[in-house]
Amino acid sequence: MSKKKVKNKLKYRHTAKSNRKYKDSVFIGYLSEKPERLLSLYKAITNDQDAKVEDIKINSIHSTFTHNTYNDISFIVGNKHIVLVEHQSTINYNMPLRMLNYLSQLYLNQLPRKTLIYEKELITLPAPQFYVFYNGEEQFPDYSQLKLSNALQNDDSHLELIVDVYNINYEHNKELMHKCQELNHYSYLVHRIRYHKSNGKSFDDAILIAIKDCIKHKIMLDYLLKHQSEVSEIMDKLEQ
Repeated sequence: MSKKKVKNKLKYRHTAKSNRKYKDSVFIGYLSEKPERLLSLYKAITNDQDAKVEDIKINSIHSTFTHNTYNDISFIVGNKHIVLVEHQSTINYNMPLRMLNYLSQLYLNQLPRKTLIYEKELITLPAPQFYVFYNGEEQFPDYSQLKLSNALQNDDSHLELIVDVYNINYEHNKELMHKCQELNHYSYLVHRIRYHKSNGKSFDDAILIAIKDCIKHKIMLDYLLKHQSEVSEIMDKLEQ
């Protein structure tokens, strides 16, 4: 393979990865910025209307070495549930295994001391819930499940972990979108970016115009007004 082809291939990989990171960072940043947004998401997917904003506590896992988040969003609702959320543009069928790893770390992080797991007294833990929100361009059903048991060599295992996967592309999962304005608004932003890009705009221009569309219609208004310059800076890097 020629040096030019290798360079172009690496540029494509970098750009595709950057595009995924851009959408991930907007999704994570927008929902995590205010506990009210996480509460809205939680109520929409669980129908638990008793939860209050003061019950929400973010506890995402971060890497010690790279300062990057290992999992997209995780938060505790009171002491009742621990919710793990991932945003994906491509479905990863190993997500149940990844979630299992995240959950074990999150549980251990909750303990006042690690040696508690070797002591006699029962440790009480919030019940886990696992969700993936998909907005890639490949066809995918509105709702699906990923199961750890699908990866296990024998079907007689006592271990199971189920991840609920929701397609949050525009015009999908309308009932869920109606319940959670934040998901609906994020979906609309991505939809407008794709719309302008499909009409011949560069990726940079497509995002800028989409942001203006959202601000005009008061969609993600406070977030976009606050972070527009940061988003623009990220966009510039995508095409470098």
